[in-house]
Amino acid sequence: MKKGVLMLLALMLFAGMVSAANSYDLDSFSEKPMQAIVVEERDEVRFDLLNGTHTVIFDRVRDVGFRFTGYAYLEDENSMNGFATKKMSSYVDVNKDDVYDLVIAFYDSTFDEKANKTYATVVFKTIENPLTAKATGVPDKGGVIKERVYSKYLAPIGAVAFVLVLVLVAMKSKRKPVIEKKEEAASEQKE
Repeated sequence: MKKGVLMLLALMLFAGMVSAANSYDLDSFSEKPMQAIVVEERDEVRFDLLNGTHTVIFDRVRDVGFRFTGYAYLEDENSMNGFATKKMSSYVDVNKDDVYDLVIAFYDSTFDEKANKTYATVVFKTIENPLTAKATGVPDKGGVIKERVYSKYLAPIGAVAFVLVLVLVAMKSKRKPVIEKKEEAASEQKE
């Protein structure tokens, strides 16, 4: 019995060491509204914003982006899930007032072959004017969140698709159905 308890304790200790991750605290956003940090899978980042301490845990870190679980206010048990890639950032509403407060963006990644781990550079940026916040964006080399506007491509693509549909409808209306063609051919043969 004692052996079993000792084995269980050793297993729990080993599992704790295997799943150990780093924990980081960001500086005050009032002093630094944009901060970058390098994280790996299972790392935790804590920060103070809007009268509370919040936590982001990086569930998965890959060379193309990351997935995270966020906890707004440490005493709140509800979590929020998000992800970010080079083409899309996550906008977070930490105080649940339906206004985005923070951008979490994927900047870059590196792979350490010796450790067999991927590290991601993550940018946290507060949103100065929540009313103009867009749901996409990535940091550029100057450290500014650059908005990606995909809607400028939608209008030309839509126009081309519309013209193609019109051309197809026009071509189909000019064609006579196959049955009518066969009937015309049969009537011509009789004459």
